[in-house]
Amino acid sequence: MKVVVSLVATVFIFALAFIPTWIFLGVRSFSNPEGFWQNIALFGLGFWVFGGIQMVLAIAGVAVTTLAWLMIWDRYDRRG
Repeated sequence: MKVVVSLVATVFIFALAFIPTWIFLGVRSFSNPEGFWQNIALFGLGFWVFGGIQMVLAIAGVAVTTLAWLMIWDRYDRRG
């Protein structure tokens, strides 16, 4: 049971951690850039703004996932 709870927590944490990626993909889908300069501008926005936020959230996601797994496994070990 603790493995299932840990995996559900991991999926939930990383779904939240990858929100900048979902936003970038949504903006790219709706804007539908045509041509070289529009693609470069959208790539620059995505790389510098959303990419920076994504890196911070990815590192935080790994840390929170590690904490969640430790807390879940410790809780179930205390029960017996």
